Amino acid sequence: MTRKSVFTLLAATLVCAGFGGPAAAADARPPADASQPVTTPRVGGSPADAEFRAAQQASGKRYRDARASCRTQPSADRSACMKAARAELRQAQSEAKAAHDAAKKAR
Repeated sequence: MTRKSVFTLLAATLVCAGFGGPAAAADARPPADASQPVTTPRVGGSPADAEFRAAQQASGKRYRDARASCRTQPSADRSACMKAARAELRQAQSEAKAAHDAAKKAR
């Protein structure tokens, strides 16, 4: 390659990186608070899907609150508390899934 084509290629690469980098980086930013769930609104979907997402988010919030409460307990009781919180989460998730599947089947 000639010196002129190398310079042109380098300049084109820098220009593309300059325009593509900040715009792409803005989309790839992590959430401001990683401890909170992502609350990007969803567009579309059935009412059953919306109810399922709401139930999943509510059960997740209850689980996070229960886990925080378990952490304040003595270590002897903490394991049983965490196990109960996980069981409650699994139960809520399975109920939400069953309701969602029933609503989808009824359509």
